[in-house]
Amino acid sequence: MSELNAQIGQLLKDLREERGWSLCELGLVVGMNKSYLGDIELGKRNPSINSLEKIVAGYDLTVKEFFAKIPD
Repeated sequence: MSELNAQIGQLLKDLREERGWSLCELGLVVGMNKSYLGDIELGKRNPSINSLEKIVAGYDLTVKEFFAKIPD
């Protein structure tokens, strides 16, 4: 697992937990399987830019806004 995958996954998890959503609820919002989303959060999967765009849109963010939240 790369450091970037770990950071992306952690930020996605933090955003989801801030909203009080389960993986199942997020999956319903973004139209994706909860197992796939969980693997991304754990850094086990590398999401395509299209998948990442759908996920962050579920949090009312753009990809640019999302990446701006990742610490240097």
